[in-house]
Amino acid sequence: MVAEIALAVMLALAAGLVIKSFGRLTRVDPGFAADRVLTLNAEIGGPAYAKGPAQIEFWRRLLDEASAKGSVASIGMASFLPMTDNDTENGYAVEGRPQPRNSGERPYADLFVIGGDYFGTMGIQLLRGRAFAPTDNGTAPPVAIIDEEFARKNFPHDDPLRYRINYNDRLCQIVGEVRHVRDFGLNGTSREQFYFPWEQTPWTFMTITVRPAADTASAIAAVRDTVRGIDAGVPVFEVRPMSSWVSDSTWRQRLGMVLLAVFSGVALVLASIGVYGVMAYSVAQQTQEIGIRLALGATRALVVRMVLRRALLLTVTGVTIGVAAALPLAGLLGSLLFEVPPSDPAVFSTVASLLIFVGVLAGVVPALRAANTDPLQAIRSQ
Repeated sequence: MVAEIALAVMLALAAGLVIKSFGRLTRVDPGFAADRVLTLNAEIGGPAYAKGPAQIEFWRRLLDEASAKGSVASIGMASFLPMTDNDTENGYAVEGRPQPRNSGERPYADLFVIGGDYFGTMGIQLLRGRAFAPTDNGTAPPVAIIDEEFARKNFPHDDPLRYRINYNDRLCQIVGEVRHVRDFGLNGTSREQFYFPWEQTPWTFMTITVRPAADTASAIAAVRDTVRGIDAGVPVFEVRPMSSWVSDSTWRQRLGMVLLAVFSGVALVLASIGVYGVMAYSVAQQTQEIGIRLALGATRALVVRMVLRRALLLTVTGVTIGVAAALPLAGLLGSLLFEVPPSDPAVFSTVASLLIFVGVLAGVVPALRAANTDPLQAIRSQ
């Protein structure tokens, strides 16, 4: 029974750590508002879209015509979505800064080519400067927008809007700064980020982001009909809410939480049954002793305390062994934990208290049965 309790403690501690970690993970701000945002992928290809002007014309018509639909509150598009595990890093240099001596020292940032009201649709806050305008087209001077991590790394004590960055052998004027977006999951690593207007960096594959004005089905149909009206051969696929991308980024933690919670629950039930069984057997073996104690004047409360004391001793022993064994093993959960130390005192104290309570509670029925023993009947039965 002590071994059952120790095992239950170890599993409950693992489950408690993972559950607390998952709770903190779900409260992480991803830097955007995923609620009620739909995403649709579209790709243009073939000879008709071999050159930049044709690509620009298609995306321009899509944005203009879809945004005019009553079922679409706002629409944008991006070359890559956050939370999709796409490796979008690209090298850059800040104008006027010393150049790295080798390529290994070159700074990298995650690149996003965006169009339409991408920031507004995704709920990405503009911190300074401006968003891209329709005038930021292929004939205008190259521009870029950076995120707050980019600004913190490169311009900690300066105004980034005074600088240009060299990307793809082009000097792009920084015109705005936005909030940092978690790109590789809520608990993943994330580099600094920069954004470029789609007309200055044509792209054949785009993820369309839509915030519906009313129901989602109408908004999806509006975008599909718009694409079909421009070019029926362009596929629209992988229609998903943005919230599902965020949810998918935590599937490992969620799976670990569910499995450990189930296993620890089963172990807790088995430990409770074990405590009950041992105490019931002990009371049955000591029926004559308990009867004699009651006949000689022992109170029923004293008998209850005697039985519960034994249950408490066994439970505390199992809990102590379980905690001692769990301390060195908790470090193995490091990959599943987020902002929770493997030896979190709150989790350890809560689990230990819970198991002690359950163990004592399992001994209550045998203790009450012992206290209600008829002294004469108990002596006579022996």
